[in-house]
Amino acid sequence: MKTLTIFYDGECGLCRRLKERFERMPARERLEFLPYQSAAAAAEARVPGINDRRPESGMLVRTPEGTLLEGGDSWLRLVAATRRFGGVARILGWPGFRGIVRAGYGWVAARRRSISRWLGWTAGDPGCSCRSLPEGGPR
Repeated sequence: MKTLTIFYDGECGLCRRLKERFERMPARERLEFLPYQSAAAAAEARVPGINDRRPESGMLVRTPEGTLLEGGDSWLRLVAATRRFGGVARILGWPGFRGIVRAGYGWVAARRRSISRWLGWTAGDPGCSCRSLPEGGPR
C-alpha cells in the first residue's frame, strides 16, 4: 500500500484532533502522520523543498510519488485518500471550488491555536492557556 505522509502541528489541539479522526477512517492509502516538531519529521526535512514550505504555517503532505503539497491542496489530498470523503474531495478540487478551499484552509490554519483554545482543546505549547482535553472530547 502506498504511503501518504502528513506533516502537521503536533502542538495544536485542533490539528491533533483532526489527525485522530483521520486515523480512524478507512483510507485508500497508508496515512503516516508526523508532527513537524518531532525527530521523525526532522529526518524527513531532508526531502528536497520541505524547509522552503515552512511546515509551521500549515499542514504539508508528501504524496507517494514524492510531490509536496501545502495549504488547501494538502487538505484536499488527505481527504481524497479517505474512502468516505474521497468523492467530495474530487469535487472540491474542481477549479471553481479549489480557490474557496485554499482560502478557507488558510483562514483556519492561521487561527488554529486560537480555535483550539476556544474549543477547549489543549494545544500543548507553553503559551497555551486552554484547559486539558477531557476524556472523550469536549462536552
